[in-house]
Amino acid sequence: MESLRGLAAVSVVAYHAFGRSIDTNVTGLAPVVLFFVLSGFVLARSLARGPTIAEFFRHRVFRLFPAGIAAVLLLTALHAQFGFYHGFPPDFSAFNVLLNALMLKHDINGPMWSMTVECLATPVILATFWICQRFGWQRVLPAIVILFGLSFVGQFTHLLGGFSNLGPLYAFLVGVVLHFTGKRFVEALTSNGGPSLQSSPPQFSRIAVFKNKLDG
Repeated sequence: MESLRGLAAVSVVAYHAFGRSIDTNVTGLAPVVLFFVLSGFVLARSLARGPTIAEFFRHRVFRLFPAGIAAVLLLTALHAQFGFYHGFPPDFSAFNVLLNALMLKHDINGPMWSMTVECLATPVILATFWICQRFGWQRVLPAIVILFGLSFVGQFTHLLGGFSNLGPLYAFLVGVVLHFTGKRFVEALTSNGGPSLQSSPPQFSRIAVFKNKLDG
């Protein structure tokens, strides 16, 4: 009997641990953090090509807003025609639809909270790139540490309201730093007796691709 109780207790713990792992690594914040890191890296690469600040912001507007506006208008039309809505019942008044289209709110389409954070992060990425380029990427590390610490503070993570979460904001800075340090990291892996990229086995092919992108 005691062994059965012990087995039941282990099963309950395993069930909740597995569920928590899935919530974090598959449907939770882990993929969002990875996406934000990639976003910071790609935007830093874009800034390295030398666009003006006006061009950079214009590209961001045309990259983010058309798809977001289309999604909000589609959900608004589906609600007007069929009473359909996603998640909790949102406010489909004209003013709230406008706020959602501008990504100031995201109650019509909850998953768009990450787009709201992306918009907020655009000037942060620009400032981080400028600091790294002017003073070195090491100067950004204190900001990453501070933002990572704030990611555990509820008042900060829910500052934008709604479903949004500012916790992963530090990931954009990490992505920018990777732009400035990635080439050095790859070269360290492939030098001093490390694996040759020219005659590398399949497990190093991704490093070769990454290095080519950095060189290009």
